[in-house]
Amino acid sequence: NICDIAALAAVAHKHGVPWPSSLNGVLWGARYEARIARRLPHGAFRPPPKVQSAVIRMTFHPPSVRIVDERMFDRMIRMLFSARRKMLANGLKPFDPAAAEVLGLSGIDPHRRPETLQLTELARLAEVFGSS
Repeated sequence: NICDIAALAAVAHKHGVPWPSSLNGVLWGARYEARIARRLPHGAFRPPPKVQSAVIRMTFHPPSVRIVDERMFDRMIRMLFSARRKMLANGLKPFDPAAAEVLGLSGIDPHRRPETLQLTELARLAEVFGSS
């Protein structure tokens, strides 16, 4: 279960880091290991582009943490990263008006920003939201 994707080098680098801090990085990172497989020379394309390119190798793996409700997890992640510069409590208010209380139940500091959370914390947060 391997997929190679040619992309701009900047995009490949963004998605080829161990724990991405973007919406797609979190959604992909829950199920795939992404790494830069190789850089592509300009001559690999016709006509040669003016930008650097690379190949992202995506290797599928079962989720490393248990995600109880995939739909809840997906909705919550999309909400969090649509307001990624906001603190968690403010970014999750449109998702659930009781976000501050739910964050307290999960043991996650409501003043953190979405990109600082690990997958285990995101899965726990989605589980607490699902049970509240």
